[in-house]
Amino acid sequence: MPTDNMNGLTPTRTVAHETLIANLRNAHALEKQVIAVLEPQLKLLDDYPDLHAKLTQHIAETREQAQRLETALESCGSSPSTLKDALLSMMGLGQSSVQGFSSDAVLKAVVADMMTEHLEIATYRTLIVLAELAGRSDLCLTLELSLHEEETMADWFNQNLERLTRRFVELQAAAESAADSPMAGSTPMRDPTESRAPLHDIFDSSGARIAQRRPVAPTPGGPSNTATAQNAGSDEAPLFKGTR
Repeated sequence: MPTDNMNGLTPTRTVAHETLIANLRNAHALEKQVIAVLEPQLKLLDDYPDLHAKLTQHIAETREQAQRLETALESCGSSPSTLKDALLSMMGLGQSSVQGFSSDAVLKAVVADMMTEHLEIATYRTLIVLAELAGRSDLCLTLELSLHEEETMADWFNQNLERLTRRFVELQAAAESAADSPMAGSTPMRDPTESRAPLHDIFDSSGARIAQRRPVAPTPGGPSNTATAQNAGSDEAPLFKGTR
């Protein structure tokens, strides 16, 4: 705390200062949790380019917000809680993992993100009041900047929630229609002669070609050469008959 605020602390200001530090640490851990939640969400949003871009931007803002909170804590003679940061980051990763296994993961993510934005708005508004009560109005400017960023993100969700929901339903319906199509999963047609054995000419005693056959597939332990198979006969009719 700056020197000019150290003198003549009233009980109210003392309580406000202690509460401010505790809530700055909580807010820092919350921002770490938000980053852990938002980053894995990006891979779900290939079909939502505007949401992907907005969340990418907000992740960068959230990192900056966490840095502002660290600076505020340092000015108060404190530092972030390593334990709280780790616990909330793990909770954030767990939340993202659960969302990712859901068939409506994108909608769950949007709703959860909206809730988080309003939680952060309340958090920064509280921090601003505490900073004023603690005689730390010098912290209000950066806290108000973070508040403004959270309000902007919340407004974006409010304005786009209906459109994102409709987009989700349209994409799901299209995917299910494609899956139900008679052609879905069918094996491509192949040329019936594609994998058949090559033709061999058959000649009579005078050397004239009288027919063409494919060799009979050899049986295990049986004759394997084409001539033997031809002499043994074939179930296939001659594909070509010559004239003598």
